[in-house]
Amino acid sequence: MRCIGYLRRKFEVVERTFSLGGRSLRLLCVKDADSLLDREEYVREERLPYWAEVWASGLALAEYIFRNLSIPKGTVLDLGCGLGTAGIAAALSGHRVLACDHDPDALAFARCNAYLNRVASRMKFRLLNWHRPHLRGRFSYILGSDILYDRDDIGPLIKFFLRYAGGELILATPERGVERRAWEELARLGFELRFHDLVSVHDGGKVHIRRWLKPRKVPRC
Repeated sequence: MRCIGYLRRKFEVVERTFSLGGRSLRLLCVKDADSLLDREEYVREERLPYWAEVWASGLALAEYIFRNLSIPKGTVLDLGCGLGTAGIAAALSGHRVLACDHDPDALAFARCNAYLNRVASRMKFRLLNWHRPHLRGRFSYILGSDILYDRDDIGPLIKFFLRYAGGELILATPERGVERRAWEELARLGFELRFHDLVSVHDGGKVHIRRWLKPRKVPRC
């Protein structure tokens, strides 16, 4: 597989297998994510390699998808996909998935992981900055795991949800505090909170899973 060879030449990688909701998920990932902080391209471009971590929120969202998102089938957007964890879970559950991230290295890993899990035919990948999105249409589900961590991102993400949500938002977040503004704004705009649960994750922490239904009439943001 060419993508694995490319990633092995560029990074020190390791393959990990996770058992989630009775399913197995294989992820090729960077062996030591912190080692990327000193890489020239990240220092020069002031990028932080958040994508390189296997985040608890992503695993929690993947497990939730395995248990709850088998039907009905729909078009799925995995926003800020990172290694592809949640989007691959959706593809394994039978959905068509567009995985997006602003970091090309993240997309390279996500694409490779789609092949490892034999769902590449159900997934597409696109470089995307959610501050300046350039997508067409709406999506039955928009997935996001730990994307509400920066106060400056809340406004652009709310506008993104209004523009592209065709059905539900399914968001996994730890308790950071900054995300509360997003919940208040979604409720103000007419999104309906249909499900909320606090789940335990492998590292002993907790992750909130929320499902928001888009309003029938999309308001101006």
